[in-house]
Amino acid sequence: MKKGLNILMMEDSPVDAELIRRLIKKEYPDSHIEQVAVKDLFLQRLEHELPDVILADNSLPGFDAREALLLVRGRGMQIPFIMVSGTMQEDYAVQVIKEGADDYILKDRLARLPAAIETAIRQRNIEAEKASIQAKLVSSEEKYRTIMERISDGFFIVDRDWGVIYANQTAEKMFGKPVGYLQGKKMNEEFPQAIDRPFFNAYLRALETNEAVEVEEYSIVADRWMQAVMYPSENGAAIFIRDKTAQRKAEEASRKSEEKYQTMLERISDGFLVMDRNWVVKYINPAAEKLLQRPPGYLPGKKMQEEFPGALERPFFKAYDEALRTGNNKYIEEYSVSINRWFQASIYPSPDGVAVFFRDVTEQRKAEEEVRKGEEKYRNFIQRITDAFISLDNNWCYTYLNKQAGELIQRKPEELIGKNVWAEFPDAMFSATYNAFHQALKEQKYTSNVDYFAPLDLWQENHIYPSEDGISVFIRNITEKKKLEIALQERQQKEQQQMIAAALEAQEKERNAIAIELHDNVNQILVGTKIVLSMLRDNPQDPAAILKNSLDNIELAINENRRIAHELVTPDMKRESLINQLVSLCDNMLRQAGITPSIQHETYREELLSEQQQLAVYRIAQEQCTNIIKHAGATSVTFTLSMEDRDFVFSIADNGKGADPRKTNTGIGLQSIRNRISVFGGSVSIHTNPGQGFELEINMLAER
Repeated sequence: MKKGLNILMMEDSPVDAELIRRLIKKEYPDSHIEQVAVKDLFLQRLEHELPDVILADNSLPGFDAREALLLVRGRGMQIPFIMVSGTMQEDYAVQVIKEGADDYILKDRLARLPAAIETAIRQRNIEAEKASIQAKLVSSEEKYRTIMERISDGFFIVDRDWGVIYANQTAEKMFGKPVGYLQGKKMNEEFPQAIDRPFFNAYLRALETNEAVEVEEYSIVADRWMQAVMYPSENGAAIFIRDKTAQRKAEEASRKSEEKYQTMLERISDGFLVMDRNWVVKYINPAAEKLLQRPPGYLPGKKMQEEFPGALERPFFKAYDEALRTGNNKYIEEYSVSINRWFQASIYPSPDGVAVFFRDVTEQRKAEEEVRKGEEKYRNFIQRITDAFISLDNNWCYTYLNKQAGELIQRKPEELIGKNVWAEFPDAMFSATYNAFHQALKEQKYTSNVDYFAPLDLWQENHIYPSEDGISVFIRNITEKKKLEIALQERQQKEQQQMIAAALEAQEKERNAIAIELHDNVNQILVGTKIVLSMLRDNPQDPAAILKNSLDNIELAINENRRIAHELVTPDMKRESLINQLVSLCDNMLRQAGITPSIQHETYREELLSEQQQLAVYRIAQEQCTNIIKHAGATSVTFTLSMEDRDFVFSIADNGKGADPRKTNTGIGLQSIRNRISVFGGSVSIHTNPGQGFELEINMLAER
């Protein structure tokens, strides 16, 4: 059912008014029709409420349709205005149409009135949309001026006297003029040699016809081939110019084989046909025959309504009639049921008939439908993503938030639309997020940052995508991740402090052990030697026995010093393999203490361990041998080295008295071993129980 209309009807005949009312109600059942017959009441109704359509009889006493039309248009109202009269001279009707009426209907042909109303409303809507678009273009003049400076084509705005209102840098460069030189100058005075050439003639033609004109010519001013498109307006024309010299040269070889003269209508890709006032086709180009699915030469002389009867009473045929009747150009887009395609047509009437340009826009329509589906899919995607999403305009006001964003910032999205983000969250002013938003918009490039917003206890990771209209931001809540990272850092710092403390304690222990070794062994031997030698001084009767005793003590001191030095010096892993170093260690420590060592290394691959790893293994073995000698009470020790892929395992197992597994984490020696292996990301495990021996096992990944 069609939407009801609010109609103001100027009519003094009750019978005619009732006929018109019934006819309209039949097509528009919900319409409200108000009848007036005098000027004052007509103006009062206009002041009270604007109607959708005005129907005006031309024969009211003291007030006619033309006067009513002038009153409406004089107030700037673009309400569809249709004259309804019993009789009307054609010249008078044409004059009123020119003054702004949308149509006229004779009362003996009222059946056409609903269609005329629908056409008038649709045409006024189109004109209103065009006016809105033009207003938006004017309001964004500065924006488009910037765009014009960036495009690679030359661009002029010229008034009707050839005066240059604006020229971008590219255009001035094309004509060899400095930046800003041409503004205010007249093109015909600056370039008199170009007068009466195609460019100037095309400009005049565009102003005369008020239609866009495209021209390509060799410019004697710029010494280049130029292509120009001129878009006229009431005040002049906007002109785009492109340097086509390179293209012309590239096309020259192929153009030589073409005919010198070729009809433009035969070349254009749009369909073109000419019909007389009886719908008879007088001319049709090949493109039109193809679009209409007819063989070449078939349609000339045929009547279109007979060839395409399914199209009768559809928009194209109605537009044809209206163009002939009103003398005005018509532009339509309709779906052809006969051909199953969408067409866009421009109809240009003349006294003899009409000329029609039309093109197949089916693919464009399909593409628009895909875009619509894509936009709907995009909206669904934004709502479904797990990250928060917001968009802000150039004034930092919200234009969109998904539900995840509302949950993240603890606000309802619909309440924030149109509000300034910094006014809503003043604590975020001058934060890292604030700076990142401004940087992305200013530099027009993707930016990301991580920031903490204390009022919400929120760590956020922002991904900022700018455009000319504002920014779009994906916001990821990384609060839990950040808190875990901070806790991990604190734990690592604590462990590092513990490692340093253990290392210092182990160093002090090692120094203390050296001091004890020197004091208890070497120092006592030297003190005993001193006493023996003093006896020789006091009792020189038996020097040979005393000297032998002294030499034996000195030899013993030398051996003790050598043993201590051997334990302290860093082994040379380049000159001696780890296995040989361990064999030597066992001989010098375990065998000297009466403990039998055994080394198993069948699957061990020493070339996979770095020198630092080999040294760590040696020091761990040295430390554990010391522990075994002092505490284990063992008689045998087994060393096992194995390698599977790059996983290295080293174990030291003794048959001593074992230990309580709950107390194995307190020893300084074992803590020192753990510190050494942690440097390589390795691990230490202990297997022991009282009376069941002790096994130390380390695991790490080979570095080579």
